[in-house]
Amino acid sequence: MRTLLGEATVRDAIDAIAAGNPVVVKDDLYDADATLVFAACRATANLVGFTVRHTSGFIRAALTDENCERLNLPRMHRFGDSPYRVTVDLLGAGTGISGADRARTIAALASPDFSAADFSRPGHVVPVSVSPGGVVNNPTPAEAAVDLAVLAGLPPAAALGELVSRENPLHMADQAEASRFAAEHSLPVLALSELVAHRYQASSPTGRAEHMEVGMVANNEHAWETAGVVVRGRQLGRRLGYPTANVDQPAGAALPGDGVYAGIVRLDDGRLRAAAISVGTNPTFDRDERTLEAHLLDFDDDIYGMRVTVTSVRRLRGMTKFNGETELIDAIADDIARTNALVAHLVPSSVQR
Repeated sequence: MRTLLGEATVRDAIDAIAAGNPVVVKDDLYDADATLVFAACRATANLVGFTVRHTSGFIRAALTDENCERLNLPRMHRFGDSPYRVTVDLLGAGTGISGADRARTIAALASPDFSAADFSRPGHVVPVSVSPGGVVNNPTPAEAAVDLAVLAGLPPAAALGELVSRENPLHMADQAEASRFAAEHSLPVLALSELVAHRYQASSPTGRAEHMEVGMVANNEHAWETAGVVVRGRQLGRRLGYPTANVDQPAGAALPGDGVYAGIVRLDDGRLRAAAISVGTNPTFDRDERTLEAHLLDFDDDIYGMRVTVTSVRRLRGMTKFNGETELIDAIADDIARTNALVAHLVPSSVQR
């Protein structure tokens, strides 16, 4: 597993969660906000107060779908798949708004000893449901928080809130400031990609990527799989310094939505490679034809004529018209870096040769 210099390992984060301490989760897959998380069953007035003080104050309780149903927590929106559930307070927990009141509510949501009748609605704690499979199926901080609780041997429930910048209070803390905050308070920092890798490795004793292909395609809305023969294209990728495999698709094939994806390419000789995958037209070069192209990381073999299987893991971005090749090259470099963070360490070295 890739370990970032100066970052906590997954074990450090699990140990902190088990001890009732918060962890800073950095979303390095989408370069988004950093989130403070802790186990719901370990909630205390001091821990909630610390979270309110350093985050937006919008504290959610991440729960499994099963617990949401058991506690009669319907979705806020009747239609769609929003994870937000009806807000609650624990009955008898004062006004519900204080740190102590919210801590009691959060802890009760994690406990099998409480039922739907023990909560009033609406309230001051916002439950959110997480995807089955956790970060394996939906790598977000909410899923990460629940995964960490489970890995720590605790009930599958956690609390979370996004860190606010002290340097610019009108904005959320960026990942660099989040690291400084964690160091100041002696908190572990965990990159989301590290937890994703840990979960994949633990789930697949035979080599990680096999689990990814089955699990992600079956359950992740961003995942898809297709196969085809590598054909010669216009060599634009090679000219830009990032050669791509152009995967021919049968006439009428239903390609996924236009965009760039992180995924894995399986060659017909059994080798696997992490890949940044582009689907659609290339508006920067005014191309009208929709194509599927994959840049295989750390790979430059001649595979023309070879049949390959392309499996996506996550959508990285939409298809964009850039103002020239320099902007496009910068975007490709970023796509590859994010693919490397999310996918590369899922491919065992034994199937790369």
